[in-house]
Amino acid sequence: MSGVVLKSFQPMTRVQQLQHEGILVGDWSHVLPGTEKAYRRMVEVMTERGINCHGKPVIWAWHGNVRLSDAVLLLDPERELSRGIATVTFTAPTEMVMVSDYGQWCEALFLNADVWDPAPPVPGPHPAQATLPHLRADWVHSIDLPPVDGWDDLDLERPL
Repeated sequence: MSGVVLKSFQPMTRVQQLQHEGILVGDWSHVLPGTEKAYRRMVEVMTERGINCHGKPVIWAWHGNVRLSDAVLLLDPERELSRGIATVTFTAPTEMVMVSDYGQWCEALFLNADVWDPAPPVPGPHPAQATLPHLRADWVHSIDLPPVDGWDDLDLERPL
């Protein structure tokens, strides 16, 4: 089995679920209202590409050079990161991962589009978006918590 190293930002409640159940799958209750069409389309595309999500939303992760600034762009430092969001580093089987362009996803999400086809990621210094149907506990290398305070003094370009 060849694998790809990924990082996923997950609330501690989901990390505990992963540790307890041995697997983490998407849950429609975690999808923001008004974005369901875009999420359902992502599940459809993954199924079309041979990755079965069993009708559940995908697990989001990042491939490449992930930095603290990436977490800050996605999650509010004081309200979310400081209250229990972990960086889960793991290796997933390559055939279970779809890497795509995050900018295009954001546009689809904003429009709640149900007709779009994820494009390959744009080459550059930023990590690529990766989606997969589930995350298994036995894939995990590490679970790291971000700082809880002092955000103004942190080096946001430090790798996670």
